[in-house]
Amino acid sequence: MLIRFNITNFLSFNQETEFNMLAATSLRTHKDHVYSIKKDIHVLKASTIYGANGAGKSNMIKALASLKNFVLVGKIFSTVSKHKFKFKEENHDLPIQLEIEFSTADDKIYTYGIAFDDNMVLEEWLYRTGSGKPKAVFERVHSVKNNLPSIKTDPKFVQTDKSQMLISLMEENLLKPNELFISKNDSLKYDEINDVLEWFKNDLFVINPETKGPSVIAGLSLNENFRAFSNELFHSFDLGIQSLDLKSWDLDELFNQYSMDRQQIEHIKKILDIDEQANGMLEKTMFGAFKEGNQYVAKTLVSSHAVGNNNYIFDMDDESDGTQRLIDFLPMIYGLLETKRTFVIDELDRSLHPSILHKLIHKIMDNRNIKGQLIFTTHESSLLNCNIFRADEIWFAQKNKEDQSTQLYTLHEFKPRADLDIEKGYLNGRFGAIPFLAKLDDLNW
Repeated sequence: MLIRFNITNFLSFNQETEFNMLAATSLRTHKDHVYSIKKDIHVLKASTIYGANGAGKSNMIKALASLKNFVLVGKIFSTVSKHKFKFKEENHDLPIQLEIEFSTADDKIYTYGIAFDDNMVLEEWLYRTGSGKPKAVFERVHSVKNNLPSIKTDPKFVQTDKSQMLISLMEENLLKPNELFISKNDSLKYDEINDVLEWFKNDLFVINPETKGPSVIAGLSLNENFRAFSNELFHSFDLGIQSLDLKSWDLDELFNQYSMDRQQIEHIKKILDIDEQANGMLEKTMFGAFKEGNQYVAKTLVSSHAVGNNNYIFDMDDESDGTQRLIDFLPMIYGLLETKRTFVIDELDRSLHPSILHKLIHKIMDNRNIKGQLIFTTHESSLLNCNIFRADEIWFAQKNKEDQSTQLYTLHEFKPRADLDIEKGYLNGRFGAIPFLAKLDDLNW
């Protein structure tokens, strides 16, 4: 689970800015919204982030998505430097820094961070944190003197001549300037680094407004519990959909219908020869590919509508944007119930009717069996309600008027009364983080 995330010199974030999921010890409301990882570390089930357009809400999500991408790809890219904070000239010569603290499924706590500039990693670090003094797994610093990285590890990793030689080779030529040290774990074989890689790959999910969910197809195909859960939930939304189903194709048949070249088909088949599934997009059609026996099979998502005594099958292109958005959320909702995964969603309310959104969030937050963690940005003010969220679960993003940098703060910092109408107070500007529209009134229309 996410504990804290720090951003420096990235997009609208100037100086180090922290977002965290730590529960305020002084709050006694919604005790079931708090998970205890360690005796003295308590994190929240959810957080919602409000702010005016352009305040930086999405930039925080982009920073987190960027860090996940760097970790999974194993390197940074030179184009990232264009994302530095632009409103101060001196920031052009300063590095971007991203740092995250999180807990794994078995409650180990790590802090991982990188500082980078252009196409070079300047610093990289991993610590075991939580209770007590942080313990370094490794620290990597770029040496200006010899233009090479200097790497220090926990002494337990360099107890043999072979392990010491491996670190020396990393410093001299194996580790390229833009590569992350954790990307070399096939050679290093550090359990702690493997924990980090697994968390970023399997336990942190970032969902943007344009994200399409191929995992829906995999879930419906491979998990009967997910299929039953999805159809029951969708039926409750009263969208006219009786069930979500899969249409099976021969892989070659599907690709030929969209006039895809042979190389792409062969590439998918090579993936399936070593993995159980692959995903892709053909024009606007999402598909999942599987190997069943010796056959290469593709599956696309369809919906079944009942009118009278007849059933009608719709492709996803025939469904509304809101319906497609809800379908993309199905793995997230199921994951919250079944796992300790963290789901981060930008613009949760995009294309959704306020009544559905309100009921869905209320259902999630009231469920005492939720195991996962939900973080989302929204403009839907009806969710600003302390009957739904704790005051420390409600965050605001606001631009600093002096340098246009993003500031983050919680509702709890205002110490609101229990009977205060939070939505009304927010819309009246009591907590900031709303557009200033006085100049709009001055327009001579």
